Amino acid sequence: MNTSTSVSVTLRQKILSRRNQNTFIVGLLMFFLFSLVYVPRGVAVQNILLGGVVIFFATMPLTRWLKYDRLTGTVPFFQLLFFTYALTAGFAVFQGKVVFRGEIPVTQDTVTLTLLLILLGMGSLLTGWRIGAIFHIRPPFSYHVDDGRLLRLMMIYLLLLTILALFQRIGIAGMLRGIFGNLFQYIMGSAGLVAIFGLAGYEAQNRLSARQRRYFRIMMLSVILLGISSGWLYQATLPLLIYCFGRLSRGGYISRKLIISLVVAVLFFQVGKNAFREKFWAGKIGGVAISSVAEIPSQISYWITESVQKIGTESEQKSIGKIAQKTMKRFDHLEWFSFVVSQTPDRIPYLEGYSYNDLYKYLIPRFLWSGKPINLEKANFIALRYGWIYPWQVGRTAVTPGLMDEAYINFGIIGVIFVMMIIGAFFRVLTTTFGNPKWGEGWRLVLIVLVCEKWLPISTAASYFGGFIQPIIIVLIMYWPARKRYFTPRSR
Repeated sequence: MNTSTSVSVTLRQKILSRRNQNTFIVGLLMFFLFSLVYVPRGVAVQNILLGGVVIFFATMPLTRWLKYDRLTGTVPFFQLLFFTYALTAGFAVFQGKVVFRGEIPVTQDTVTLTLLLILLGMGSLLTGWRIGAIFHIRPPFSYHVDDGRLLRLMMIYLLLLTILALFQRIGIAGMLRGIFGNLFQYIMGSAGLVAIFGLAGYEAQNRLSARQRRYFRIMMLSVILLGISSGWLYQATLPLLIYCFGRLSRGGYISRKLIISLVVAVLFFQVGKNAFREKFWAGKIGGVAISSVAEIPSQISYWITESVQKIGTESEQKSIGKIAQKTMKRFDHLEWFSFVVSQTPDRIPYLEGYSYNDLYKYLIPRFLWSGKPINLEKANFIALRYGWIYPWQVGRTAVTPGLMDEAYINFGIIGVIFVMMIIGAFFRVLTTTFGNPKWGEGWRLVLIVLVCEKWLPISTAASYFGGFIQPIIIVLIMYWPARKRYFTPRSR
């Protein structure tokens, strides 16, 4: 490509980027104006404005990555994690009056204070991210990989992920869990999801042959259909989301048709989800194991039929509105944090660091220490303390505060500032250490597995970081055969 052509391509990319940026800003302004005119019932105007600010602030790092950094092959771990506050808090404001668990109303003044705390925590997280840039840590060795071997390994692990999903449907996974514990599931799950991310990047760069592309898409379709037949929409949508960000991280693009189709499909299946679970789960979470693979198409067909019938019985406008609200409600964490703020410290005192005690114990992988405390131990303690669950629900229902909630529960506003700042700095060090191509493409797999498994920070520090090291170790070991036959020792 000559100089004039490269300059014209660069200018065209800038024009498209500016056009997309302006479209995004205009869309947000229209959303704010619409919300101010049609204020949801029981929601104060200041909370509408604060919710809009949370959404705008939460999307900034991700939009910057989409505009600039994705072209360099960086993995958007921090950007995705930061964006989740738009889902869990920003959009939650527009769903109406905050009522904790559908029973206890939370005052709008408390919601206002909670949104201000969330903005403060987000600012601290971003500040810590900036501070973390001053630390430069090298991995213990270089991890360069051979592209051909890495591609073949990803193909194998994607096949194994599909087999694991099938095993879960026919009940064999439970038997394997009894033999190997959860290690088998962790291995196939982590390595398989990383394979989807990596293969999507190869596809975006046109580095897959026609045969490999066909294989990739067939395996992806199989994983998605098996996820749908299980009754868990998350298992069906997560591979698609990972696929999208895998393409974007290698400079590829996602068609609008795919995005629209994904949103419509989620809303559509959400309609008949309860009817599907009532028929096929039979009171057992995760469903009853099927006796034959031939049952899978009939289950998916039943779900589609139920969704079509339920949409047909209601007016289209009301149906879509209720479905969208119900879907977004699954990400709503504002009501939980607002309830914490309403109770702490007036009725329930601060924990003063109790939930962070012995945090180092949770960092040890369970396959290295069989007596490791369960990751939900601290979460269950907090849930019982705030009345989120009853004692008989421990081990059956998991309700956990987020990283920011836990910081407030322990130390109040000061905790939100400093704990979130420390977490932000830690994520920056992690990203700069493993995202530097100088030390090899193999270390990039660490960030990919974190995108796949740790992008949603709604858990206590013990739960979130307790499962942090294990998938990293597993992925590095599983993809070790792809390494090149030399390594650079760490210099002293």
